[in-house]
Amino acid sequence: MPAKPLSNWVRPAADPYGDVNDGDERADARQLPHFAHGWRHDRADGALVLVHEQTGERLVEVDETCTPIRVTQEGLRVLRRIEDAWPHAPWDAESIAVLAAEDRPLRYLLLARLVTEGEPPPQLFHVLPWELVTRLAEQVRATLRGPAAVPGILSRHWFAPAGSRFTAALDQLAAGLRFGDATAARAGATALCSRISELQAARVPAVTREALSLLLLELPSRDPLLAHFASRSAERLLEAADVGEGAVRVPIALPPAADTSGVRRMRYRLRRDPLEVEAVVTSSGVLELGVTARLDPGRAGYVAETYGVVVSRVDVGPRTFLIPLDRHADGLSGTLPVRLPLREFDVDVTLPAIGGFEVAGLSEEDLLPSLPASLPRPALRLWRELAAELRDDHVLHSLLARLSGDVL
Repeated sequence: MPAKPLSNWVRPAADPYGDVNDGDERADARQLPHFAHGWRHDRADGALVLVHEQTGERLVEVDETCTPIRVTQEGLRVLRRIEDAWPHAPWDAESIAVLAAEDRPLRYLLLARLVTEGEPPPQLFHVLPWELVTRLAEQVRATLRGPAAVPGILSRHWFAPAGSRFTAALDQLAAGLRFGDATAARAGATALCSRISELQAARVPAVTREALSLLLLELPSRDPLLAHFASRSAERLLEAADVGEGAVRVPIALPPAADTSGVRRMRYRLRRDPLEVEAVVTSSGVLELGVTARLDPGRAGYVAETYGVVVSRVDVGPRTFLIPLDRHADGLSGTLPVRLPLREFDVDVTLPAIGGFEVAGLSEEDLLPSLPASLPRPALRLWRELAAELRDDHVLHSLLARLSGDVL
């Protein structure tokens, strides 16, 4: 296939001060009709250039700082092989070794385009600069284990093609530790456990997966609410056969009873250490969800400081409900009544609990199912505590006002 730009910016090869994209910086060169036909990649002064085979026009590809993207002669050879078979990419050991030695922008941009336009094999993602993630995971783990230099590495955007944005969560965890922001560090750790579950582990080299798994197993020593999810994510990275318990299947039909007076109930329990979820099916057509957690007093203070109000996320079929948890001397608890589904369903907890930091980013669509008219007063009080931490224009304020019958 004819070559197209890897980068969204190109400039004249003969003019180092020339305008990018012919003066339109907001344009994406990869989408411009100008590059539809007749181009091939070449190399000039060590930089990656595009050459038009008929006109001889030469354009150098540049990164986000307008610096020419470097490429070796061997790297150019592999790139041409990939473009000849585009979007099917070779992943033989020689090609991977050559690409892994190229500059980071070239590796990143190549994978980004392949992900957009094809399905590159997992091994090809190994050319990304995973040594950064390995070292950062080791630094964060050392900081968590005791007095140590704070993490100083940034993984940046280099790993976005691998998916799940888990390195952004790792950067947030590291930044929280670096600047002494316990809430940001906690939120980063929570997001890391969540996003690893969405990652195709084979895209990450074994040495990096091991470093990340060791870090994940360290997180519950500080935050007990991550115990189950950190362990499950570590197992996923190591491609363990067993990645935890399954969901609880809940039928909606209650067994027959001789005495049909009053509301009958059937209880189903699910454990996600330290959380325990109870789903109660009632004959009145209500599903009562309850969440409890026992916390070591030595770590309950960390939870209170970094979460504010803890909000558990419980999956009922395809829908996720948010249940704020009240603090007690020995742990947390919260309840939420919702309409009973029409068919049997699964109850599960697939994501760790969140706090005010994450609630600030939720939309009305995220929040509304968890704010029914039958919301218990203790839960309403907790939602109000959460709202008090949010900006004045956050949608939670209007939802709570509507629930209370107040006029805004």
